[in-house]
Amino acid sequence: MALSDVKTDGSWIKTYDEKGKHISTMSSSGKTVVGIGSNFFVCDEGSWIKTYDEKCKHQNTRCA
Repeated sequence: MALSDVKTDGSWIKTYDEKGKHISTMSSSGKTVVGIGSNFFVCDEGSWIKTYDEKCKHQNTRCA
């Protein structure tokens, strides 16, 4: 499933596929979306940079 868009909607981060269909939702508390790839997105979380897949599952963490 290809990731097409990631939107912050109030206190939620929502992911969408190439057809605009909602895939998943996660809390945006302490997170800022800073990048989107075809199957992942990146959030700045204070002193951490974290990647998540299209289902909002945590994939990787790096120090900012």
